[in-house]
Amino acid sequence: MGLTCIAVDGLTGPQVTLEGMRLVGRPPSELSDELATYLESTDRRVEITPGGDIGSQDLGIMPCAQRAGDRLLTRLVLGRPNDWANTMSDGIPADEILRRY
Repeated sequence: MGLTCIAVDGLTGPQVTLEGMRLVGRPPSELSDELATYLESTDRRVEITPGGDIGSQDLGIMPCAQRAGDRLLTRLVLGRPNDWANTMSDGIPADEILRRY
């Protein structure tokens, strides 16, 4: 079946970019605005993740807010649906989702 999910920590990285847009370690509101604009400009659907952030099933990216002391930073989850996971959220282990809260 292969790899279905990779999580990139908002504090330790590594940095991941998409068309020059930094996806890791940013204030979630800044990334949400920039990512929504990018998705709309490339005729991709803007999707809301289970955590309320902007993501894209087409691109396999789900930025999530991660607590960093008194701040929130973006943590990136990369994934893909497959035979047993209908959506990216279905393919993310429960302990990864719970780790954010």
